[in-house]
Amino acid sequence: MTRWTTGLIWIVQRLLFPAWLVAAAAVALWLYRPGNAPLLVAGTGLATLLLVAALERAMPFQAAWNRSQGDTRTDLISFGLIAAVFDPLWKILGTALALWLLTMPALAPLALPAGDLPLWLQVVLVFLIAEFGKYWAHRWHHESRLLWDLHAMHHVSRRLYLFNNFKLHPVNHLISYFFSLFPLVLLGMPEQPLLVYSTIFVATTFFQHANIDLHFGPLNYLLSTSALHRWHHSAKLPEGNRNYGSVLIIWDILFGTFYHPARRQAPDRIGIDQTAFPEHGYLRQVLWPLTRRCCPR
Repeated sequence: MTRWTTGLIWIVQRLLFPAWLVAAAAVALWLYRPGNAPLLVAGTGLATLLLVAALERAMPFQAAWNRSQGDTRTDLISFGLIAAVFDPLWKILGTALALWLLTMPALAPLALPAGDLPLWLQVVLVFLIAEFGKYWAHRWHHESRLLWDLHAMHHVSRRLYLFNNFKLHPVNHLISYFFSLFPLVLLGMPEQPLLVYSTIFVATTFFQHANIDLHFGPLNYLLSTSALHRWHHSAKLPEGNRNYGSVLIIWDILFGTFYHPARRQAPDRIGIDQTAFPEHGYLRQVLWPLTRRCCPR
């Protein structure tokens, strides 16, 4: 390997991720026109998907995670349904419900004049509110016996790679939405700060599950990186019930669930130990919580 190649890898490992997040948000704001936000978020997702897919092959964190374990078909079905059906559906229903609630005189004061605030402050508020909701929704899915039966679908995979990012039970996804983005719609948050959050959220979560050997340094204390999220997927409960943040990790730090061991890069095992929960088959995994229990978490 030449010195030039080594230097390029060093730059990609440390700078690509933050640069990509900044670029995604900047391009989305630059191209923004009223009503085109969903298209921009979808474009960010597609571009990030292609980039991550290429990097997983070029510089994997664990080469074995690039090999299918019989889970690829299930993961692709879930990804497609979440991206094309459930995510748009929950957002449409959530927006309609918020607008209906705001027609009630008692709830009308909830609509804040957020549009009068500077854009940067709107963005900060969106990140803090959305991530606070996502943190607690995610944490409760681990701590509640009933909700864990839904969330187990996301954790049953024994490897981390691009397409288990959106391996989610539709009800799990719905609950997460209503704890995070629905309050922002209810509060009347303008579209532009929501666009900034959504583009960075999509890009972050694709990288978060990606099988790429990246180095994050101080960003591990601000963002929910793949280096942190690997521990969240550990089969060992003291390691797995940590690092709940979606984009930000600050709520984990504040509420005592942050985990980042200095001497280890990854858990010994990914997935769920001692469970009969099916590892493959989308419908089997979605219907399982209706008739059976998964396992303690």
